[in-house]
Amino acid sequence: MRKVRSRALQLKKKQKAKRIIAPFETLDELFTYHFDNFSEPDHICRNGLELAIRMLECKPAYIVETGTSAWGTDSTRLFAAYVNSFGGKFLSVDIRPDPKKELGNLGPKTQLSISDSVIFLRELNLLNHRDRVDLLYLDSFDLDMSDPGPSMEHGLAEWHAARSLLKSGTIIVIDDTPSKNSLLFSQRDLALEYEKKHGFIPGKGALVLQDLDFLKNTSIKLHEYNLVARMC
Repeated sequence: MRKVRSRALQLKKKQKAKRIIAPFETLDELFTYHFDNFSEPDHICRNGLELAIRMLECKPAYIVETGTSAWGTDSTRLFAAYVNSFGGKFLSVDIRPDPKKELGNLGPKTQLSISDSVIFLRELNLLNHRDRVDLLYLDSFDLDMSDPGPSMEHGLAEWHAARSLLKSGTIIVIDDTPSKNSLLFSQRDLALEYEKKHGFIPGKGALVLQDLDFLKNTSIKLHEYNLVARMC
């Protein structure tokens, strides 16, 4: 029931808000407007997203997102607002057409694509986008705690496909990668049972966290329900 009411509230807020995002002068204004109108002020992923965006320091940024979002944190609209306000380019991809239809026109600096995210990231490599991405947000495969394997494997495939797009200083955010302390109540029993068998809490980025290349070449800045790291 809470999810239904929350979704209805978000729809009402979105109807009142502007469809094409106007520029903001400060990040505080951007965050307040976004989470009041398009998400929830206390959303579980807010801290990680705010930290990652603040790390861009209001400079023009090349942002890539897998998993176009028109609900929840509404991250796609948030990133679009950033590049509209401070410059840069934003690419988002989703295998489903629905998010793109829901979001509509987010401005000339934002490109929404419909494709498999791993294929999309590999194509960026072929188009010589290497060493260009300032912020990478991986959120394309929802975590099912009763069967976390597919989400984890997809997250690792995305990391491998995106690796050459990244450079020293690139910010990486992976959603649905809870630490033990940030597990949702509904996830806790299944997650702890998985940890007993495999030695780690399951999540979209759980296998990425086991990857030696990731561990060697990144510095973790925050790990709550989402993970924020930076390339060294």
